Amino acid sequence: MNKVTYKTGFIILISIAFPYLFSGILHLEPLIEGTTIYMAIWMMSNYLFLTTMEDLFPKYRKVLSLKGLKISKLPYILKFLVYIVFLAFINLYMIQILFIRDNDFINSLVSIPSLVLILFIFFLSLSYGAFPELKEEDNFNLYSVSNKNSFKLGRDKFGTVVGSYEDGIIIGDIYLSYDQISSIYSNKKDKSLMMKADGEKKNIIVSIESDKSKQKMIEIIKNAQKNNRIEKKLVNI
Repeated sequence: MNKVTYKTGFIILISIAFPYLFSGILHLEPLIEGTTIYMAIWMMSNYLFLTTMEDLFPKYRKVLSLKGLKISKLPYILKFLVYIVFLAFINLYMIQILFIRDNDFINSLVSIPSLVLILFIFFLSLSYGAFPELKEEDNFNLYSVSNKNSFKLGRDKFGTVVGSYEDGIIIGDIYLSYDQISSIYSNKKDKSLMMKADGEKKNIIVSIESDKSKQKMIEIIKNAQKNNRIEKKLVNI
């Protein structure tokens, strides 16, 4: 079994075990009959949130640990924290529905105002930068940054997730060293900034259409040119 399989198995185990362990350790009996559907929803919710967090955390950790980082950390931290809060809310809600209904503290945490606040923070977090959408082709991976991408990837309303580190550039949850970049040019037809780079397994193409991300990246590229980090012949913008 490989590392990914072990992780998936561990997440499934936690998702299934927690509801039963919680009621078993505290010796709680369900307050309603026919709990099978509720327990299934509880386990599935845990699984979906935990797998999402397991996917995001390693990517964000790598980006935020890069040397000489110049990027706002808020979008990454806020987005990950929202998933943690959502996970806690769902578990407390299921505990309230199935086992404990007379606890004022739990009732306050799973109230409608609490849910509205969580949803507000969630939608706010999606406005602090557009993350790239990946499309895998036979010979290359295409990453597109656009306000037209899936809403869950975010929007460049209040900021961007474009930045730089000591040896390269950052676009959301991907980063490229200056040595990887083979060309940068403007696509006048789509009004986008295009970047081509060498990847470990496939070549990489990045298309930045969002205006704020595009302008931020142009600023980073020009600064890199001044510092002789990118050859001028590779840039046509």
